[in-house]
Amino acid sequence: MFFIRMMNDMKIRKKLAVTFISVAVLPLLLCGLFLTGKLREIVIENAFVQVSTNVERVPEVN
Repeated sequence: MFFIRMMNDMKIRKKLAVTFISVAVLPLLLCGLFLTGKLREIVIENAFVQVSTNVERVPEVN
């Protein structure tokens, strides 16, 4: 009830701005943060694999 009354009291410009932010910007931001975190995990995992492969390749010097 509070939300409906608040939306009825707003001007159309502010309603459009709130709708745009809630429908377009917020989901895009959440997806971007989620996918960036997943990509970061993948990159770090691949870096560790490459480092361990390079360490195994280097011969020991006595």
